[in-house]
Amino acid sequence: MSATPAILTLLTAAALVGAYLALTGLLPRRRGETRFCRKCGYNLTGNTSGRCPECGGRLGWRRTVAVGESRRRPRRTVVGILLMVPALAAATLLGVVHAKGIDLYQRLPARLLAYDMRAADPRTADRASRELRRRMRTAQLTRAQLDLIVSSCLDAAGETAPDTVTQRRFVNLLGDLCRTGKLNPAQAQRFLRQTVRRLRIETRPTLLLGHQCPVVVYHERRLPSHPPHVSVTAKEVRVDGRVVSHPNRRLWEPDYHDLRRFRSMLWVDLEEAGKHTLAVDVEVAVYANAMARDRGAAPLHQRIETLEVPVEVLAEAPPRYITFQTSPELDAQIASRVSIWRIESRERKGYGAVDGARVEVDFLPGLPVDVALEVLVEVEGKSYFLGTVSASRENPKVQRRVVESKFTPPLPDDVTVLLRATSRAAERTLNMYRIWGGALRYTKLRLWSP
Repeated sequence: MSATPAILTLLTAAALVGAYLALTGLLPRRRGETRFCRKCGYNLTGNTSGRCPECGGRLGWRRTVAVGESRRRPRRTVVGILLMVPALAAATLLGVVHAKGIDLYQRLPARLLAYDMRAADPRTADRASRELRRRMRTAQLTRAQLDLIVSSCLDAAGETAPDTVTQRRFVNLLGDLCRTGKLNPAQAQRFLRQTVRRLRIETRPTLLLGHQCPVVVYHERRLPSHPPHVSVTAKEVRVDGRVVSHPNRRLWEPDYHDLRRFRSMLWVDLEEAGKHTLAVDVEVAVYANAMARDRGAAPLHQRIETLEVPVEVLAEAPPRYITFQTSPELDAQIASRVSIWRIESRERKGYGAVDGARVEVDFLPGLPVDVALEVLVEVEGKSYFLGTVSASRENPKVQRRVVESKFTPPLPDDVTVLLRATSRAAERTLNMYRIWGGALRYTKLRLWSP
């Protein structure tokens, strides 16, 4: 519903209040006890004759004597005029605009539109976004106005800005401007740099000599509705400045609960005990589309960020390095919160790939203790190791973990899966030292087929 009638009502009320103040300020108001002749205004103080000495009028008649000195109130008049005139002018203008169906929002300055896009009310922000897009399509914005809007959007959608609906609205607008070539090179590079943000790495603070070091690389992607192709690759791993590997691995594994956040695992061999600094060079490249990348076209944006984290390698395990907890009550609680969501065979005979298995494990909220498990499938009496899964007791959401391996024989229709807690599974996590110590066995699981 339009707000114009309500605004007109308020303006009319303001004009009436202003008229009342102006009129009451112009009309004289008597104050005091002094008596005056109402006909000529002569001061009758001390007069006892019953007639006015100025005009000769009789003073005994009704309403022939006025009591009090007559005074006007100019301030009240000025305030009333200042309130009445603008209100009448605004009401008249708004009434004409409403009668002719003119949309004043289309004449709002571009600076105010950019401000409205940040409004908490989604309707106001959407209206401002639509109006800006209309002006861009019809070429109604000057280069200076466009630069002002782009600068405001880039500031609001900065690398540290929270991921909200308003922020995504800015990203979509900037994405359309970048795709249509309306951003200058500096603006385009700043926007493309913000498509991948919050790069960081974590690793296990301490690990044993001879064990691989788990390194998790995190990043977030903020892409517009028509996204470019983003490639995030771990290019080089260094320990104390010495290059130990060139994984050249693309980091694309999304988070189960938020597809804009990515969490990828790397494994690093540390050959010396002691404290070390582990560094990973991550390359971020943004292309117009996947076809441009495959054809070897130059990226629209490219940068390399170096992420560092300290790690300590222990020559031998300290006492109770990994501890296990188990009891009948604890085992029952774990069994009620851990389940196999799906198991499928990874057969790709037509493509020349080796057969394999893929298992998805669900962990419900409310785990009483951290869980780190090895996943094995049993085929023809033999156990085949697929990988490890883990879940924290502090996570309030459903956690789904996926493991797969290419080194298993073809799976039968009924599969047995074994989940067992081991120290190796705990050491492949970032921060688990005290875990559940039991095992779960699932028999006669049917293979999933799409």
